[in-house]
Order: sequence, then C-alpha cells, then structure tokens
Amino acid sequence: GIGHFVGSRYRREVQILFSRLDRIWLGFFKSQVLIGLILGVMAYIQFILFGVPGALPLAIFNGFFSVIPTVGGLISVIPLVIVSLLLGSTRFTQMDHITFMLLNLIVQTIYSQLVYNVISPPLVGKSVKLPVIVVIVGVLIGMALGGILAAFLVVPIISTMKLMFSYLLAKVGMQEPFPGESPPETKGFFAQIASESGVSVSE
Repeated sequence: GIGHFVGSRYRREVQILFSRLDRIWLGFFKSQVLIGLILGVMAYIQFILFGVPGALPLAIFNGFFSVIPTVGGLISVIPLVIVSLLLGSTRFTQMDHITFMLLNLIVQTIYSQLVYNVISPPLVGKSVKLPVIVVIVGVLIGMALGGILAAFLVVPIISTMKLMFSYLLAKVGMQEPFPGESPPETKGFFAQIASESGVSVSE
C-alpha cells in the first residue's frame, strides 16, 4: 500500500494532496451535473411553452445526455425530433410538424450554445480552479487529440497535473507545499484510498 512507501513526515502532505484531488474531481462532476440540470430546466420550459408532448421525460433525457461533449447534444435532441415530427404541438396546432421540429431545434441550439460557451467554461473552471481560457483550450485540444472522452476529462486532468506540479515544485524548492493546512476530517475517494493504504496522520 501507499503507506509502505511514504515516510511519516510526508504522510500529512500526501493526505492533503489526495483530499485536493477529491475536490478537483468532485467539483468537476458537480459542475457537469449542474450544467445538465440547467439545460434540462431550460428544455422543460421550452417544451411547455411550445406544447411539446411528454415535456418532462424529454427534458430529463435532454439534460442527462447534454453534458456529454459533442455527441451528447446530438443524442439529446433525437427524442425531441421524433416527438415533434410524429405528434406536433399541442399549442401551435396549425403549424406543420416539420416546421415545428425545426423551430424546436433552432431554439434549443441557441440556448444550448449559450450554456456551453458562456456559462459552462467559467463554471467548470471555478470548480477545478483553472482560468476560463485554459478550460476552453483544453477541451479543444482534448477533442482534437483524443476524441469525446478526452474532451470530457481533459479539464480535471489538467487541474490534477497542475496540483502535482505545484507540489513537486515546492518539494524541489524545499518549501512547505501546504503551509498551515490540516488534513480534512471527511475523506473522499482519493483520501480514502490513502487512508486505507496506511497513509495516516496519526503516526
């Protein structure tokens, strides 16, 4: 376990380091849930106003899949397209189904892009403590090099690398990496791994 490789003088630092990893990844996934919730609520409002049948389940589906980079936005509108074409609108009953479907897609594209490009970058950046420009560039590079999964995970990975680099830089400079900071009482995923592996501050 980790405890066999970490001396007692460094165990506090490692536990704090792991707890910060927890905050990065938990913050990232919380921000993704919030983005999905925002998109789901906006979709529900749109569907109610436009008279889309099955507004609530469609909105839940939309919010759930919208957080997946690139392909998620396409998947999220498939049920909307089908329902719009087959059932039309309960509010705009005189509108033909194809026009109604296109109207829904246009409106959803507008506010989705607003969320993705204006709300999401600062929200995610704040959750992982990265500048907005780093988030945007990171996602673009991740998408170009590794596809959808890389684009989704690149931001917390960058934040993790930044944390590790800062820690190593402090150690190389013989400085205290976490001055005056105590390990948190509650343990997340990474901190729990450290604890179960023998990294304890009680020794």
